[in-house]
Parts: sequence; C-alpha cells; structure tokens
Amino acid sequence: MNIFFGKISKKVDVKQIEEGYYLSAKGSTWFGDIAIGNYAYIIGGDRIQLWKAREWGEKDGKECLNFDILNKNLNINLNKFTALEFLKLTPALIVLTSRSARNRAFFKLETLKDVTVDYIKNSETYKDNSIYRKIVVHENESEINESSINIQLYYDNGELKLYEADFFENSVIQSFRDNLKFGGKGAVRKDNVIKLLKSKKLNPSAEFTNSEISMRSLYDTLFCEYTEKEKYYLVGAYWDGSNPPDQTDRFLNESIWENGYEDKFTNDVKKVPVGSHIAIKAAFTREKTKSVMAIKARGIVIKNYDDGRTLDVEWEDDFNPFEVDFSGGYWATIKEVKKRNHIDAIWNENPDNTVKIENLEQMNFPLNQILYGPPGTGKTYNTVLKSAQIITPEREITDYNEALQIFNDNLGGRIEFITFHQSYSYEDFIQGLRPDVENKQLSFDKKDGVFTRIATEALFEYYKRSKKLKAEKKESHEKKDENEVYLDFIEHLKNLESKDFKSATGSTISITSFTKNDNVEFKHANSSRTYLVSGNRLLKLFEVFPDIKQIKNVHTDIRDAIGGCNTTVYWVALKEFISFYNKYEKTTDEEKEEVFEEVGYESKKKLLATFDLNILREVSHNDVPNYVIIIDEINRANISRVFGELITLIEGDKRSHGKIPLSCTLPSGEQFIVPSNLHIVGTMNTADKSIALLDIALRRRFEFVPMYPDYELEFEEKETLQLINERIVELKGYDFQIGHAYFMTDDFDLVDCINNKVIPLLLEYFLNDENEVKNILSHAGLVVKENGWPLQIIGK
Repeated sequence: MNIFFGKISKKVDVKQIEEGYYLSAKGSTWFGDIAIGNYAYIIGGDRIQLWKAREWGEKDGKECLNFDILNKNLNINLNKFTALEFLKLTPALIVLTSRSARNRAFFKLETLKDVTVDYIKNSETYKDNSIYRKIVVHENESEINESSINIQLYYDNGELKLYEADFFENSVIQSFRDNLKFGGKGAVRKDNVIKLLKSKKLNPSAEFTNSEISMRSLYDTLFCEYTEKEKYYLVGAYWDGSNPPDQTDRFLNESIWENGYEDKFTNDVKKVPVGSHIAIKAAFTREKTKSVMAIKARGIVIKNYDDGRTLDVEWEDDFNPFEVDFSGGYWATIKEVKKRNHIDAIWNENPDNTVKIENLEQMNFPLNQILYGPPGTGKTYNTVLKSAQIITPEREITDYNEALQIFNDNLGGRIEFITFHQSYSYEDFIQGLRPDVENKQLSFDKKDGVFTRIATEALFEYYKRSKKLKAEKKESHEKKDENEVYLDFIEHLKNLESKDFKSATGSTISITSFTKNDNVEFKHANSSRTYLVSGNRLLKLFEVFPDIKQIKNVHTDIRDAIGGCNTTVYWVALKEFISFYNKYEKTTDEEKEEVFEEVGYESKKKLLATFDLNILREVSHNDVPNYVIIIDEINRANISRVFGELITLIEGDKRSHGKIPLSCTLPSGEQFIVPSNLHIVGTMNTADKSIALLDIALRRRFEFVPMYPDYELEFEEKETLQLINERIVELKGYDFQIGHAYFMTDDFDLVDCINNKVIPLLLEYFLNDENEVKNILSHAGLVVKENGWPLQIIGK
C-alpha cells in the first residue's frame, strides 16, 4: 500500500479541501509519484484527512485529480502526525509537512510496518498515545532502550549524541549535531528548544512529548547548523499600482519574495543570507489612533539570486496571521529586525504579546471617521496622513512630506477633498439637476455629485478585478464579455432603421424607446402598452439559454429562468442579442486591460448597471485599491439634507460587501450602492458646533477620533499655551481650547501669534468680553497693552 501526504493551503482553495480534489495538470510536478489507488494524508484547513486517489478529471475547466474522502477529520494535529511510530522519519515528513516546497504538494511516506486502510482511516487509532514517539534524553548510553520507538539522546563525556535507530532515514542521522553548547547566542527559536531540553533533571532520563517539543522544532535545533546572530527580516508585499496591490498570495504560491522596486532597497536584498528568517508584515491603525503591525507570513530564505530583487523562501504552510503591538521603524520594503523583544514577538513559537488574527480583513481602517476638536489641533493636517495611509495600507506612512506627495498624486483620482458649508446640498453631494443651455433654450441635465462620482470609480475597481479573475480561468478565453457586448448591442439597436421584429409565433414586436439606464421598451403591434426588457434580466436569461433553440416552451422556460415577465418580448430581445453576440469581435485580455484604464465615467456607470452585484461581491475588498473622500468642516452643513438616503447606506454592513448590502434609487432612476473600499474622513470644529448637537444619525455611523492640544509635541511657548487653555477649560470647556498648530508655524512669533490669531478667537468665544480675555492672557503671563483697541499684547 502506497501512502503519501499532501498539502492544500486553505488560503488557496477551501473548496478543494472540502470536496476532495487537487487542481493541477496530470503529470505536473505537484503530484510527485502519486497514482490512482494510492492513499494520502491531506494536510490543510486546520485538520488532517485521509483520501484515496480515484480518477483524473476537470474542475472549472482545469485538470485535477479527484479523491475519495475516507475520513474528513482524523482528529490529529501536525505534531502528532510527524511523531507516528509507523512512519519513517525523513526530512520530508519532519519539515515539508509544515513548510512550503516549490512546485510540489504530494510526498511519499515510508512505512515501517504493515498497516491496513481500516487502521489508518479510523479516528480512534490516533487517540492511542502509545503510537507517538517521544524525545528521551539519557544521562549516559547505558540507559538506551534499543527496542523503543522514541527518539533517544544521550550524553557521552559531556557531548550530546543521537542513538541511531532504524526508524531514521540516513540523511537525518548524518545531519545531527550537538548544538546545546551554542544556546543563547542568537538563534531565538533554537534557543527556546535548547533551554527546554536542559530544563528537566535526568533521573536518569527525561521525557518530552510531541506537544512539548515537536519533531520539526527538534530537527531545526539539533539537525541544522546553529548560526550565531541569525538574521531576521521584515518585508512588505504591497506593490502600489499593481492589481492586486497585495502580492502576499502570489509570494506564498510561488515560494518567493520579490522587491517591488528596481532602484530601491536592492543592496539590502543582496545582503540577506541564506537561512535568514523572513516575515511579511503590514502596518495599519487600530482603535482609531494606535499603530500596530500584522505578521501575515513567515519563512526561511533558501536562495538569494543576488539581483537585489528575488529571494526563494520556504514559507510556513497555513500560517495564522497575528498582530504585534509595535510598528515604528519597519515601514521600509525590507528591514532587518535586531531588537530581541521584537524577534521574540514575531518568531517565538508562543509569543506572549501577540493577538491572533482569524481574518486578515480585520486589518481595515474605519470606513467612516470624523476627526473632531477645537481649531488649530491638526485635523485637516491629519486627513492628509490618514488618506495617504488608507490608499497605501501595506506600510506605515510616518513622514508628512511623503504623505503629502501621495495625497497630491491621487487628489482628483482615488482621493477627493471637499468642504461643507451652509449652502451645500444633496444636489452638490449626490445628484441633482443643473441648467444646460443648448440652441439658446434652457434645459436641465442630471449631474452626479462628488460623492456619487468617487463611489462609482471605487465600485468599478471591483468590476475590473472581477473581469481579470474571470480572464485567468481557462474558459474565459473562449467567451466574450457579455456586459460590454450588451452596451454595444444597445447602440446597435438604436442605429437600426427598422425596429420591428418577429416573435416566436410570427407576430410583430417593436422597440418604442430606450431608457437612461440602457433598458429597452417594446410593444406588440396594434397595442399601446409597453414592456420593459432590463439588461440584467436579459443577461441572466442569456446565461441559461445561450442558444435560442434551447427554448422549447417560450412561456415556461423563460419564466423559470428569470421569473414573471412578458415572455414574448424577452424571447425577441434574447434572439436579437444572441445574433449580435455571435457576430461580436472578442477583445483580447491585454486590450481589455488597457481599455479599462481609458473607460470614461458614463461608460463605467453603464457597465456597472448591467453587472450582477453578487458577482462583484465575490471579489475581496482586500484585492482592490482603497478610495478616500475627505469632508472638511462636516458639521457646517445640514447633514440630513446633504446625505439623504446615504446616511443609511454608508454603514459598513449596508455597503457593497457588507452582510446586508442595500442600494437606493437616485432621482435619475439609477441604482446606487456605496462600495466597501470607499472611506469617508470628516473633520469637525467643536468650537463651531458642539459634538453633542450633531445629528444623532451621523454620530451613530461614524467613529469619532478626538484631536485636542498635544503638549507632547515639540514647539515654542508650550507653557504659555497650556496656561491659556487651562483658563479656557475652566470657563468654557475643552472644546474651546487653542490648538498647538498656531504655535508651530515656521516663522513663529509669540506677539504676532497672540495678537493676530489667538485674541480674535478668544473675543469670539467670550462675546467680546474684553476683561475676560485680558484675565486669560494675564493668567498665561502675557503683558496686555494698556488703553488700546484692538486688544493686543506687547510681550511676556
């Protein structure tokens, strides 16, 4: 009986794990030597299964090997699996069960005794602890038990040695080395095992179970070279401008890491030694203002191509991402980690200061947030930092000049900046009518507002990504883009001289008009009643019946496919669409990629209008770029009037990828939904309107980030500002303080600042009460000019 182990990462395809197949061409290196009738322990999806190879077949147009699932869960973890006493200890079993191998998923196991299928497929078998090897350390060779299934180590004149049992492959025995003497010299993960091996008293022996020291940990510690001062690196996987921008999945699948720059960090990459530990990181913000870092993958560098770009990496399989509570200093694409506590947190087997992330999608910035505080506290300044961080989420942006460059480069594209005021309206923000004079006659055209436009641009990113994913599937090369064909079909119908068509029974059906949403209205001859054919329903019907001859009964077949409708006009529309589709010249994937970048705004709206939202929802919002709209002074407009129905749609669970996505109908009749990759960042001056008076509906849907005077920053006359604010808080409250930004200008002068900025603000706060303002200034140690107006100071 031939037995293998195979690995299927849950990050690649959960369906393969659940349904029992492996996608790859017959004869590819991924299958190794496995053949029909062979058995395989399948490692993946946080469990180990037992399968039997049944037959070669196809899934979604791709070749695959189908298996019979004999047991979906053997209830055995990886540490126990590698310690099974009937399996020979080989490097593949010990190492490759938990570490990636390039272009290989199945590895043959060597059994040490005959085992039956009933035995290995029975979950009860693995509940017997006696079938697992332990690690035993003896104080001398005389304690060796030659018939034991355990790995036995012993001391000989102070040197640690391995008992060369028959269950070891020779290459494993030859790799053994006494690394105990190196403990504490820099190899963090080895040091942890060495410390544990020395922790138990030999009386005359000490045992360690596979849960205490796994076969893999023992192998890494005593069968691999101990490198003093091992190197540890954090690397990025975010390539701005690529689709998708996050390259993590590609790196894991191809067992590589690549530097996304051709002219940066190349020397750093060249210096990475083989054997170095490497981890993919992502910096982000949690709890509104706290910067943290996620560790998304870990591995070992096995080859450096010395080109400054590429490393071969053995990545840990099914690694569970986690957070560490630090991120500063690691914003670069590649950075060596030297701090011992940081190395422990990232590479230690059981770090104490980490938080597991079950789903990387948790690493999102708030979709809706408002920075609030008194004037001069850096609210608008921080919107630049936040927007730059949101659209480049893979690394922490700490330099303001860099953030400003990113902001300016994307302003008018992925970033919009607007300021609310008392006259701002729904028509400005969402959609309204605007006068348009043509041929000296006044007419009104529908115009989309700034929010609708950026929301459409953001949603179109899902459309582009969906089309690209579809193009990557084999069958997509044989099909045309139905949505694009439909839009051209509408133009074709508009240009026809005759708009009369014959139904299945020979009666005449005519087109009467086209709607703004590119739907078509038909009517029967000798009838004034019209019937609407919508693009969405027609394309859904086309999916079911790509050939008009497949429809045997017009009324029942069409109703079964799309529900209640006038089946006669839908049959006519489908017949004409199929005829047009079959003659349509297919655009190549390369041309389509270029075309998407040049598609105009109105065309994007039309393509989205004909596309099924459920298909868009199949695209993860981690695979599309983020967009940001900044609303400065958000509390100065009538929020209910400006947002309208959007006050509900902006909630995370009501957006395109939320749990209960909702859309609304705009005044134009168009459907509208808020995409999940569009972030709203507002600012609010608390001295202008108290946060307590803000629309309660708005407060519930936004996260509020406080921004008050920050005395930890370095600036001149800090004590003066503190004393001024101390008095203001006593008299008016925290929301009326003076912000630190007034004191941080490049040409700061105390007298000018107080006279031209602070005093006018104080007079406004205190309703021109001159004496109250003088008292505040005097409390701060400032000398007020006597008998003069306007009120001024002359110094301290």
